[in-house]
Amino acid sequence: MSNQVFEFKSDYIWYNPAELLKDRKEMDVYVDPNDLTRYYMDTSFLPKKA
Repeated sequence: MSNQVFEFKSDYIWYNPAELLKDRKEMDVYVDPNDLTRYYMDTSFLPKKA
């Protein structure tokens, strides 16, 4: 809506997910609208490391 771009970082991923992300254009990020430093990046679509 505001044409602003925000950058968010996920928790550490113990492998390189680049191959799994190459076709992905969007990722769900849940943000507290009152405090943009409070957010959750949903990486649940990535496989769990065995």
